[in-house]
Amino acid sequence: MNFNLRFHKALSGRKRNGGVPAAQSVPLNELENVKPTSEYASDVEKHFEDAFKEYQSDTGKAITEEDMLKLEKQMQDLTNSDEVYIGIRFNMDDMEKIVLSGRFKSQFEIGSSHGLFDPGYRMEVEEAEMGYSKNLKAQDRPIYGMLFEAKDLSKMQFSNLTSSEHYGDAVAIFKHDVKKHATVTFDDSLDSYIDSRLYPSSLLNPSRHSISTDAVHRVYNTIKGGKKVDLKNLTGLFSYAEVQIHNRQATVSNIERIIFPKGIPSFKLPLDVLEENDISWSIEK
Repeated sequence: MNFNLRFHKALSGRKRNGGVPAAQSVPLNELENVKPTSEYASDVEKHFEDAFKEYQSDTGKAITEEDMLKLEKQMQDLTNSDEVYIGIRFNMDDMEKIVLSGRFKSQFEIGSSHGLFDPGYRMEVEEAEMGYSKNLKAQDRPIYGMLFEAKDLSKMQFSNLTSSEHYGDAVAIFKHDVKKHATVTFDDSLDSYIDSRLYPSSLLNPSRHSISTDAVHRVYNTIKGGKKVDLKNLTGLFSYAEVQIHNRQATVSNIERIIFPKGIPSFKLPLDVLEENDISWSIEK
């Protein structure tokens, strides 16, 4: 195999082996301490390397370092695009509680989850994947969302994302400035931890090691076919691009718009809460 799979310093902005500069040379100071432990990073990178050796052996297709750099450049173009947004799915019934608290809270604070509720296991994952101490204050832990694509927010559709619908029936879309406080995994970070498939990297400078190896095979064919990557071929049909929001930035003041599910009667909307707090909203088309 012709490409270098040593640790990709996506969060530090340092050069890769061979003197090739990272896509973003200036470190994102907001995320400088958010990085996997060296042990976990090594496990992910070995898994990545072994998967591609097997892929090349089975298919005869060589994936070069040039291919990987092209992939990472396209990933960066995608996540930096104004048409890609960070959003959090939530239940409409929780709208007033969220607004009154001023921010979204994790399972460590509210004692429940629409996904897996297991604070101890989540602590273990956050320590390995992001370097968070198990003694960290609950309010300083990351808040989990996902990426959405839309040329026009008023026409954004999310009902087809069945892989994430259990998280809630409405979506809070955040202002683009929150991106600099976010990391990304192009799959569920909790599920991926079990077999060390990936680790989070800066949303504005995403790493190859934030993609599941299954997806990279598909993305490779996209690049070789002259097409550009998008969220669908980065994640597949049965997953989504998970975002981890750091630095207490998942706040109500950072919300760009609330989008409610299609077909909902207006009388069921918490209009008084929205108007009192000057929150823009729309109903899914």
